[in-house]
Amino acid sequence: MVKRVLVSAGPIPAKLDSVKFLTNKFKGGLALWTAKLLAESRDFDVHVVASRMTEVTGFSNSRTHYVDDIEGYLSFVREFEADAYILVAAVANIMPVSPWEGKFPSHEYSEGEEFNIRFKIAPRIIDRVRKWHPNSVLVGYKLFDGPPDELVRAGRRVMADSRAKLVFCNTPEDASVEKIVVTPEGGAYPVGFEDHVKVISDVVQSSWFSTKIESISIKEEDIPRGVLGLLRKVMDANRHGTFATMVDGVSATDGRMICSQVMLTTKRVKPEGSLYDSLCGVKSVDNYSQSIVASDKATMNAPTLLEILRRRSHAGGIVIHGHQDIGGPQIPYVPPGTIEEVKAVAVAMSAKREVYVQGHGFYKWFFTMESALKFAQDLGGSL
Repeated sequence: MVKRVLVSAGPIPAKLDSVKFLTNKFKGGLALWTAKLLAESRDFDVHVVASRMTEVTGFSNSRTHYVDDIEGYLSFVREFEADAYILVAAVANIMPVSPWEGKFPSHEYSEGEEFNIRFKIAPRIIDRVRKWHPNSVLVGYKLFDGPPDELVRAGRRVMADSRAKLVFCNTPEDASVEKIVVTPEGGAYPVGFEDHVKVISDVVQSSWFSTKIESISIKEEDIPRGVLGLLRKVMDANRHGTFATMVDGVSATDGRMICSQVMLTTKRVKPEGSLYDSLCGVKSVDNYSQSIVASDKATMNAPTLLEILRRRSHAGGIVIHGHQDIGGPQIPYVPPGTIEEVKAVAVAMSAKREVYVQGHGFYKWFFTMESALKFAQDLGGSL
């Protein structure tokens, strides 16, 4: 299926009056290069939006869209339906509270005469895209002139506010050479310019699982011994950490993994309350339709956790997932909660007991509850 992709490019100015604009020095060359690299794939129908001050080449008139200023850009992005929004444009972050109607009457002022203009912070379009287009893939960029740790912190703030799938950070000097990828899971790692386009391509083409909630009985007295203790250690170490184990075995039929009873994992959003309230029962995962049947919104990693247990169903066991790099075999980043993650991790763990997904975290399988508990205890606050 061809994905419709919108790339924003160049400076997006704020209007001062009918002929004057507040803008920045960027020309949009790297954004257009990104768009052209994406357009090389037959899987994408790439469109470009830019201000009328930016010259867009290499795209047909039907795939090139011009706006006048921030207000026009906001309206266009809100109305334009796409599978992915790659927001590379350098948008002016301040704008007049009340732009002049017509041209500013400079002839009414003497040379050197001062006057006041009230400014306000411009709308942050990136923070609105997921509200307008909730099922889309959002990719953001953060330009910041500072050391790598501050750059990553700035990128994570953009990620938290926008709920993007990826945020690419760079300094003005490094923009054409290297970027730091910030992922929703908190990871950050460097990539070259063309490699960053491949990361975008992979994420845009990913297929996420959806959850169907059914009433599934999970009696506290039936939970295997040690599970609640392991849950406490995992949650104490990091609220994003999770684990999975089987109440009973797991079988597979034509890509649909069906638990004989339920797989226990954590909920996507862990509630306040008892440890028992944080458990989620997963009844089945269908890799063809990318759907999950569970008692609640299971952790996004549930399909991958179940696939690992399925492949080791003869031995049972426990899988722990956390965001620390524990030094195991490493594979490139794949978004959690996707069929691509299931496949990549399953292949990597076909002959291994652990794997680290770059920019995401580790998966590690244990044969016994005792060994899983010891591992979680040893990781402590770094899980």
